[in-house]
Amino acid sequence: MENIAIAPLDEKALVDRALAQPSAFAEIYDQYVPRVYTYVRYRVDDTQTADDLVAQTFEQALRNLGGYRVEQAPFGAWLFGIAHHVVSRHYRSKNRQRWLPLDMITEHESNFLPPEDIAIRNETNHRLVRAVAQLPDRERNLIALKFAGGLTNRQIAEVTGLSKSNVGIIVYRSLKQLRGILSDVPGAGL
Repeated sequence: MENIAIAPLDEKALVDRALAQPSAFAEIYDQYVPRVYTYVRYRVDDTQTADDLVAQTFEQALRNLGGYRVEQAPFGAWLFGIAHHVVSRHYRSKNRQRWLPLDMITEHESNFLPPEDIAIRNETNHRLVRAVAQLPDRERNLIALKFAGGLTNRQIAEVTGLSKSNVGIIVYRSLKQLRGILSDVPGAGL
């Protein structure tokens, strides 16, 4: 799983601009939609549902933008908190499986890699997803926020209500557990 880096933002200025002129919210959307979509797509079983949930996330963010306080949490953590609640609400209302079926992950290919690299990456992703599926739900969620969402431990703590140190410990132990699971598979180091 790849951590997607974004350029640092002047979050207060961005939010103030979006509050004064709602069309400026497009800048926030453009900056965060890839990470939010990756997180949501990891959590749901189809692209149409992911698209709907991402749209709901940004709709709620725009509607509640006036309630965001930069001094309380980084904007990314606030936004991922909304995404986390949107996905949780989706599953509570649908009472469905919470994680993406393993065969769905391997269907994503890049046109920029040679076929052998795509095959290796897909096999590695398949092994990793099978290993992650063996983790308890809380650990899977933290791994998704950390690697699919690209959040820091502090931001994850703000989203989940856990302490920053607790998040760090759980992520560390989860990665250690994943290494153990993957060490049984040749060429699948983590």
